Amino acid sequence: APPAAQGMTLAFSDDFDKTPSISHTGAGATYCSRKPDGSSYGDANFADYESSENPFSHIDTYLVITTTYKGPGRYNTGFIASEREDGTGFHTTGGHNQYLECRLKCDPNPGGWPAFWTLSSGNYAAGGHSRLPCDEMDILEAYVGWPDLYHICMHQWNYGKTHTDTQTPVLRYNTGD
Repeated sequence: APPAAQGMTLAFSDDFDKTPSISHTGAGATYCSRKPDGSSYGDANFADYESSENPFSHIDTYLVITTTYKGPGRYNTGFIASEREDGTGFHTTGGHNQYLECRLKCDPNPGGWPAFWTLSSGNYAAGGHSRLPCDEMDILEAYVGWPDLYHICMHQWNYGKTHTDTQTPVLRYNTGD
């Protein structure tokens, strides 16, 4: 664990060393492949894991989510969530004082919006159109339209009025590949 996580308990880990279990609603699986309200972002629609346009594959220790061009201004890509549509998921087991980390590689696909978000419980309530208070912290939103920035955002949904957006320059590393 990194120094900032000292004293915290690991609640969940997935190194994607095998193909993860994903289903449309998350039922019977680790991940849900549908956004709570069924919407998409940017020019990309979220294709379902169980559909003929499944964007998910597995290589070595990577979950690969492919973006496919479907015509002018139209793309298909994927989405996974730890919270199932019934409100259960590994997020409910850890309590407070958790830390999250993610390793990801984002190719510059048009219409893409690579992101790593957190939401508090209750976001899927009422069929994905929850009116319950919900906190969202966007650890990474990397809009392809702004390739030299990434965004860190915090939102209070259905209570309060806090919405912050910090734009941060991308650090580029020469990895030799």
